[in-house]
Amino acid sequence: MARTTAPLFSMDASGTVAGAIVFSRWRGRNYVRRHAVPSNPRTGLQVGVRSAFKFLSQWWKTFSPTEAGKWDTVGNVTRVTGLNAFISENIRRIREGRPFQFDPTSENIIPCDDAASLTAGALARAVALSWTYASPTVVPWGSFLYMSSTYPYTQSIAYLINASPAATLQLIVTGLNPGTSYYFKLVTFAFENFISTTEATATGTPTA
Repeated sequence: MARTTAPLFSMDASGTVAGAIVFSRWRGRNYVRRHAVPSNPRTGLQVGVRSAFKFLSQWWKTFSPTEAGKWDTVGNVTRVTGLNAFISENIRRIREGRPFQFDPTSENIIPCDDAASLTAGALARAVALSWTYASPTVVPWGSFLYMSSTYPYTQSIAYLINASPAATLQLIVTGLNPGTSYYFKLVTFAFENFISTTEATATGTPTA
């Protein structure tokens, strides 16, 4: 950040010039900086990581002091918070195609009910999805939703578009190309080390 005196031969200046430099004020001082356009990358991997990160951040808020304390112990090893340890470990696991881990002290595998159905309705440049689970025996912790414009495709984080808690049964996917068919897969996952091998599938084609 460069300080300026009488910017643009005036007593004051603000705004962008030629889309290249920005004049502004900070704490009463004029300064100039390079104009930068914020980026919002939306590659498949980045969307998948963001969705997983959001899910994990929301669920951390529901942890009891005992549950959070286990992750605090993990974080103390590398001098990070329990939240950071929880998210870091689980992002690593899903990038490897493994399920989330709720309790860092347990490697138990606890199955849950499968996804029973997935339906897709066409909207303008969007697809409305809704789903159900099998008759509840062990309610899932949540579900993973994958999407691709080609089929078949590998069920991986590169195609993950949503990780949601079990109570969520609907999603509208926007920003899609009209006339292009999109192939969706939904699988459930449990609290501990389990992703369903049974998937519900649907195809949706947005309208113009």
